[in-house]
Amino acid sequence: MNLSYRHLLLSAGIGMAAALMALPATAQETPKRGGTLRHVVDQESNTYDCHATGTSFSLQVLAPHYNTLLKFSHDNYPEIVGDLAESWTLSDDRKTYTFKMRPGVKFHDGSDFDSADMLASWERLKSPPQGITSVRQGQFAQIEAMSAPDRRPSR
Repeated sequence: MNLSYRHLLLSAGIGMAAALMALPATAQETPKRGGTLRHVVDQESNTYDCHATGTSFSLQVLAPHYNTLLKFSHDNYPEIVGDLAESWTLSDDRKTYTFKMRPGVKFHDGSDFDSADMLASWERLKSPPQGITSVRQGQFAQIEAMSAPDRRPSR
């Protein structure tokens, strides 16, 4: 194949690509809920401690096994909704958040969850014990105080 023939093929390819891009977009299917999404995570987590890891591989594996205080709404992203928190308020000075824990939440062993458990998790993130890593420790550095004054019994 000589140089001029290659040049001709390249020009024709570019011309066809430009023509295809100029065509109007066709209507897409209307999105629908349900079905199955298969997603491959091609690496195992190096830990089962969700406080000690921030890698996408680990979080994809661990996230289904943990609840969070708040989460994004599945139905109305990016709305924030409660997960372990039933409700929350923000002080007028925007420095104090008060969370009311959802009643009736149980740990995997059947024991009750309450605000003291949430506080223990957040304290571990902010000031982990010696030998424990908290990759989110810096995100908690500006928190002045945390408390769980109302343990709120489960229903």
